Amino acid sequence: MRPYATTIYQLFILFIGSVFTMTSCEPVKEQTSFNNPEPMTGFEHTVTFDFQGIKMVIPYGYLARYTQDNATKWLSDTPGQDAYSINLIEIRACPQFNLA
Repeated sequence: MRPYATTIYQLFILFIGSVFTMTSCEPVKEQTSFNNPEPMTGFEHTVTFDFQGIKMVIPYGYLARYTQDNATKWLSDTPGQDAYSINLIEIRACPQFNLA
């Protein structure tokens, strides 16, 4: 290789390396919201219902997500908080059968 080609090659490698270094050191620009209507996964907190001695534990996120259409509002996603009483709640359970 010619001496000037080696120098140009080294400068090119140095330039590419510095670009990657600068982009990796740049802080991540992500949008954060602390006004989430529900927990991130929906499984951090649960709501327990007791129907005639049968307890159902349902993730809060599931209830909050699927009851928004019916204008049902849950009190809080804080552990230990109960949902405030409403006149009617409808929970549909679909059993899954394994026919193996």
